[in-house]
Formats: sequence, C-alpha cells, structure tokens
Amino acid sequence: MSTPSEAQRIAAVRKLTSELYLLQDRMNQTVDQITGLLHGSDIGALLPLPQGANRTADGALEHSLTPTALALPLPQVYVNNPGNGTLVSVECKLFSDYKNGSLQLVQVPSSRGSDARFAIVLNYANFDATYLSLVFDARELLRDLPAGKLRISMALETRADP
Repeated sequence: MSTPSEAQRIAAVRKLTSELYLLQDRMNQTVDQITGLLHGSDIGALLPLPQGANRTADGALEHSLTPTALALPLPQVYVNNPGNGTLVSVECKLFSDYKNGSLQLVQVPSSRGSDARFAIVLNYANFDATYLSLVFDARELLRDLPAGKLRISMALETRADP
C-alpha cells in the first residue's frame, strides 16, 4: 500500500523527470541548430521562433496537447495482450477486437527529432483484428479554446519485420 509520502515522492520524481526532458529537448534543439549552421543551412530557418502570445517559455504552442503516455514514464512500460478499452494514460485508451493474436503495448524513448519524450509501440503477431485504435481525449484542451479552426498533427511510423 502506498503511503502519502511515497505518493508525494513519486510525483516529485515525475516532475523532476519532466524538467530534465525539457532541458534535454532544448539541448537537442541547440545541437541541431549548430549542426545546421555548420552545414550551411539558412540561419533564419534554424533560430528559435520569437516568443509570442501563442508560445510558452519552452517554445511549445500555448494550446497543445501532449498525452501523458508520451510525456511521462508510465507505471507499467509494457502490457501484454491488453483488453479492448485499456487505459493507456489519463487521456488515451487502446481499442481492438483481436481474439487469437498477440498484442503488446510498449512505451519507449522517442527518437531525438520527436516532439514527445516517449513513443507508444504496438507489437503484434498473428493479428486477427478488424481494427486497432489509440484514442486521445482532447476535451480538456478544447474546453478553453475559442470556436474556430483546429489543426491536429501526429507523427506515425510503421515498420514490418520479416
């Protein structure tokens, strides 16, 4: 059973880890800028965007959503054969109708160029499903936004191993 002090320590560790990831991201951006300048890239394309009303101090868009599963370490970094509707993080669920195949959900560190700190990998074998979906609930983000256009961007990578 967790004690309140243990829960506080875990929360503090996650907060500090998140701060380290922000610092690591900034360092990676700086290295990318230096490399680009050394290879002759346009200086205007490499320098950080000026801080405006729609950017936070770390350069992120003011109204952006980074799901917890992509920003912080999950308590369980892999789940074998997750059921339909499995909660991945506070705002993310996995849905699938597979019956006989094998499915594994794994949280891994992201590649250096990624916007998020972590990635979600779905490994499968003998997969017999008709659908496999990760659903992100953005209602909390949208609640405070004015009506208008919304752009959603997501990077997906697929790989097939023989």
